[in-house]
Amino acid sequence: MIPAAGRAHAPGEPTAMPGWRILEHTADLRVEFSAADFPELLVVSGRAMFELLVEGPLPSASGPEREIVLEGTEDLDLALRNWLAELLYYHETEHVVFPEIRARWEPSGVWRGFVRPAPCGGLTFAREIKAVTWHGLLVEETPDGLRAEVLFDL
Repeated sequence: MIPAAGRAHAPGEPTAMPGWRILEHTADLRVEFSAADFPELLVVSGRAMFELLVEGPLPSASGPEREIVLEGTEDLDLALRNWLAELLYYHETEHVVFPEIRARWEPSGVWRGFVRPAPCGGLTFAREIKAVTWHGLLVEETPDGLRAEVLFDL
């Protein structure tokens, strides 16, 4: 589990949580993530998306843990995009953020994410993310693990 920290960041500015940074983009929000493996990439990317939404630190989780299952997603690009889109869907429909996130792979071919919510009441938002786009979506292996790029539509 990654502790709560963060605020809105400018391109190139160091982030509170290692594993992500904002890249230059003309209109939308392009973010690079890095992690040792794919479960960690799910945690880093999900956590970063909420840090990018909220101005100031994320609140402590207060709700029950929810499981998010990604089946049939051996394509890591597709799995990452679906994961972030699912988190964004819950944020928009249930008015929550997820300050606690963990994930794992099961040999049956299923990615499982576990998130604990915090209500959005009282939070100030730095921006609104409308969608997780397919444009420029990338997950690639590096000598240190995985690197991903995602473009968020603002």
